[in-house]
Amino acid sequence: MRMIHAIPLAFSIMLPLLGTGALAQQQPQQQENGTAAERMACTADYQKFCAGVSPGDGRALACLSKQKAKLSPACRAVIDKRS
Repeated sequence: MRMIHAIPLAFSIMLPLLGTGALAQQQPQQQENGTAAERMACTADYQKFCAGVSPGDGRALACLSKQKAKLSPACRAVIDKRS
């Protein structure tokens, strides 16, 4: 009977740990892609100056950084923050 009670207890301990791993995997993705507000601030500038650049591995950020003088003030602030 004790084994039956041990299984739910073990499961209840492991479930939050598994969730933490999934959250940790999302964190780098969000850091690379920026927050929703950061993406919104730079979407028009990205489309205007970097449309031919595939996002990922920092390529979009690098392209926008090269165009910094031409960027909107909101996007320039994002680039300053992330560079």
